[in-house]
Amino acid sequence: MSNFQDPTRVVPAPSWGLTYRPPAIEDGVDSGLEDDEEEQPIEPDDPKIFRDGRAPRETDIFIAVMGVTGCGKSSLISLCCKRPVRIGHDLQACTAVVDVYPFELSPTQTVFLIDTPGFDDTNRSDSDVLREIASWLTNSFRNKILLHGIIYLHRISDPRMQGSARKNLMMFKKLCGDDALKKVILATTMWDIVPTETAEARQAELVNTPEFWGYMVEKGSRICRHHNTIGSARKIIESLIQDRNTMILELQNQMVNESRPLQDTAAGMELRKEFARERKRWERELRETQENMEEAIRLRDKESEEALLELKTEYTERIERLEREHDKLRTNAEQLHQERIVRFRNAFKVKEIVRGKGHEEDQGDPLDAPTFSYSMVGGIYCFTGPVTYWSNCLGRKSRDAFERILMPKRSYCALWAGVGGAWICKYRNHGGNWATRYNKTLVELYPNLRQKIQTSRPWVESWPHWICMGPAPHYILQWNARATAESRQDAFLPVPVAEVLKKVRVDGVLQAAALGFNTSYVFVDVKGKATWDLGGHYPGLKRRLEQHSTDIEAVALNPTNKTDYIIQYRNGSMAYSVERCMPNEHFESWLVKNTELEFGASKD
Repeated sequence: MSNFQDPTRVVPAPSWGLTYRPPAIEDGVDSGLEDDEEEQPIEPDDPKIFRDGRAPRETDIFIAVMGVTGCGKSSLISLCCKRPVRIGHDLQACTAVVDVYPFELSPTQTVFLIDTPGFDDTNRSDSDVLREIASWLTNSFRNKILLHGIIYLHRISDPRMQGSARKNLMMFKKLCGDDALKKVILATTMWDIVPTETAEARQAELVNTPEFWGYMVEKGSRICRHHNTIGSARKIIESLIQDRNTMILELQNQMVNESRPLQDTAAGMELRKEFARERKRWERELRETQENMEEAIRLRDKESEEALLELKTEYTERIERLEREHDKLRTNAEQLHQERIVRFRNAFKVKEIVRGKGHEEDQGDPLDAPTFSYSMVGGIYCFTGPVTYWSNCLGRKSRDAFERILMPKRSYCALWAGVGGAWICKYRNHGGNWATRYNKTLVELYPNLRQKIQTSRPWVESWPHWICMGPAPHYILQWNARATAESRQDAFLPVPVAEVLKKVRVDGVLQAAALGFNTSYVFVDVKGKATWDLGGHYPGLKRRLEQHSTDIEAVALNPTNKTDYIIQYRNGSMAYSVERCMPNEHFESWLVKNTELEFGASKD
């Protein structure tokens, strides 16, 4: 393969490229398309942001709800607010970000219940969870919004305090500090599924054990039972706000008043201790594996050597992951504040905007434009990357059938294609508003994807990093971490393929993915290393991957045949096979026109 110039140096960024034609965008005709218009945000420092878009009142009350996954946080909030809050029943974390829900305690008083993720989150690392909670707490504190109390929930159905529950409780204590504990209610849930005598014995153990609840009770925390009724929830809330006193958490004081970085707060240091313990464990495992591997090499035991090499790689990656998690704590209140601004200015839906209060004239450049990605289905080839044009590739026979349309200034667009003519596009329209469009074929063939983009906050808050649509209804949707202050991925895949995906992704993130004929796939991790099962198809790509399976930037498989693919490496080199659908020279012309680069590429 021959190299072309590094696209990150040649192509202006940040902006977007789009290829192929969505008729409604091209011709200005809806023609059966479904729109999901996305409105502009209010300012992230507006007090309404912390009140679910409502105007502030002196009588407003703020109460945080905390606890491990599955303890009943979302259920309690849903009871009070009479609003759907996503509730999990399989110990999969549903709360990924801090959310605020208004509860009308009386005609003159609103209680804002703050739903928080737990430190046993199944989809996010502890560092991400701490950053998310710290971001909300420090930003609200800077805006003179103080908590009136915290409800900490615990399942009385748990026979003992498990490791994840202990860690969550320890982090909670470090977040609060001793002075704030007197404004904490420790509420037990799920009394209806445990014999009363057993439940009371477990509660007594919690209260009498200093490292559990004993120390907190000594500092003024109160105990109560929540019976999953509105009356029970209301009683807990009313007991917290009787004196209307507010609380300053230790984390808020340390990060805002003392200007400490997150890693030097009590909560941050506790997490660093946990990382140090884990690192010590994996370094010990790594040393033992290295010694065993050297012995296997000496004995020429090839099978054991290969197995130990896999273990060595796994332990090394675990240590590197801990380093990345530690790095995430190297932030401060101002940096978290700036991240919050990015999130809210990236097309965040706010209720007052939806009610028609107006739009900003110009949102500015997207701060999280995606890297290169490709999709190819039949004769349709879509390119997304840092370019200022969206373009067409209309014909399979004539190399003159290219059309390039310059988007208006500060307009951005990205398109991904699926089988059967399905497509989805996210763009900024001529009126300056963010919008999503997709055709009816996508609704019919990829119903789960359609539902995700209609209901998911990351889709609203940021640009997708990339979308991979394979044989219907399978897909993978990846969001960029910077835009949402979290790493998010959603997928609908055959079970065996989904199991591989879980092993390959790091903290919910892939660099790239391709879904091909039948159940064939290529997954590229964040380091650019590929894992694949081509099912005996795509022989050209198989040879490429066997020769060079690392430093991959983007990849695509054509799910309608067994040969066509595109692969791009981080050094700018490419390889492809597209002859089944288009002459290779036409594809090269299309690629040059879309990327605005001149390069040589290898073809099969």
